Amino acid sequence: MKVADIMTPKVIAISPEQGAKHAACVMLENHISGLPVLDDNGSLGGTLSEVDLLRHAELGPAASRDTGSTHEEALEIFIKGNSWGVGVVKTPGVVTVHEDTPVDRIAAVIQTHYIKRVPVARAGQMAGIVSRGDILRVTADALSWRSFVPISG
Repeated sequence: MKVADIMTPKVIAISPEQGAKHAACVMLENHISGLPVLDDNGSLGGTLSEVDLLRHAELGPAASRDTGSTHEEALEIFIKGNSWGVGVVKTPGVVTVHEDTPVDRIAAVIQTHYIKRVPVARAGQMAGIVSRGDILRVTADALSWRSFVPISG
């Protein structure tokens, strides 16, 4: 079985120019934990995950606790700390696979890199995405099939 057999071809993605708050809302509304970040040409420039957003959220409150700031400085710190762009927060250097990659290879990639999803590339563009859930469904189907096959012995 190949990636093309299990991938989700219609991918929800985000632009690096969009705000992190918007990205978080997209993730929540679609019940997903990450988004590919695509430039204007549709090229993959990174991924944005819940972890990326949480990591940056931890940095914001520390800046706003600065007691030596004037009101204007505190306001500027708050605005900067709460209006990150996706391009700043994203993780660059994305691991991708091709449509003809075997499913067992994708499972190994996900485990090796500690990631939840792998973008599927075709000629430098996104063709789809494969998540741990997609692989788990294939595994569950295979295990269900095996439980009905009599074992001769």
